[in-house]
Amino acid sequence: MLGLAGLADRIDYLPGNLSGRQKQRVAIARAFVSNPELIFADEPAASLDKKTAIPIVSMLKGLGQSRGSTTVMVTHDNRVLELADRIVTMEEGRIVKDQRPALRRYPWPNPRTHLVPLGQAVSA
Repeated sequence: MLGLAGLADRIDYLPGNLSGRQKQRVAIARAFVSNPELIFADEPAASLDKKTAIPIVSMLKGLGQSRGSTTVMVTHDNRVLELADRIVTMEEGRIVKDQRPALRRYPWPNPRTHLVPLGQAVSA
């Protein structure tokens, strides 16, 4: 699984010897170890800059698709929306918009991968 995450050469490394980006990739790879049908990702790019966020979310999406998993990602980060097959926007606990972008930078065919931006008004 670490090979799919691009970390096969880090198999003997302790977590303290990995970069933040590498730790994120390990966490994503771990989520797929048991071949789940469904992955919920809560803000997987929240602490990352755009240069790092896009590849991490791209990896999450790619692993999900290659393993046949449905991925639902919750995010406040509009930078990663270009990767979505479907965008469901919620405000105050209700769906206010449901769209499927026509153009995607990364054209994966699986319509089961969803990014869900919560918006400012969602209460916990």
